[in-house]
Amino acid sequence: MNEFVLPGLVQRRAMLAGELEATRARLDQLYADLAAVDAVIRQLDPTYAVDDIQVKRVRSPMLGVTTDMSRAVLDMLRSAPEPMTIPAMVDQVIADRALDPTSNAVRKSVVCSVGRAIRHQRDRGVIRQSGRNGRSRLWEVRSDP
Repeated sequence: MNEFVLPGLVQRRAMLAGELEATRARLDQLYADLAAVDAVIRQLDPTYAVDDIQVKRVRSPMLGVTTDMSRAVLDMLRSAPEPMTIPAMVDQVIADRALDPTSNAVRKSVVCSVGRAIRHQRDRGVIRQSGRNGRSRLWEVRSDP
C-alpha cells in the first residue's frame, strides 16, 4: 500500500511547497508596495500618520456571481424545455457569466449560490422538485397556484 500512498503524498507536499513559495513572494511584493505608497505619502505630508489609516477589506471576487442568483435560476427554469438539475444550472451560470469552468473555487461558489437560490424559491413555493435524474433532483417552476 505504501507504494501507492507515498508518491501521492510526496507530490502533494511538492505542490503545497510551491504554493507556499508563490504566496510568500506575493506577500513580499505586497509589503514592498505598501512601503512605497507609505513613502510617497510621507513625502507629500511628513506629519501624516500612515499607521492610523484604517485597513479596507478586500471584497470577494465571487460577489458579482452570487447577486441576482434567484432571478437567474428562475429565468433558467422558466426557459428550460424540461426540469433541470442543480449541476446543469451551475454549468449554465458558469457559461452565461463567462466564469472559469476549470476553477474548483468558482464551481463551489456557484453551486452554493444556486443551491441557496433553489432553497429560497422552494420555500417561497415558486419552484418544486419534479423527480430525480440519478442522484440529482429535477427542479421546475410550479404551474399550480
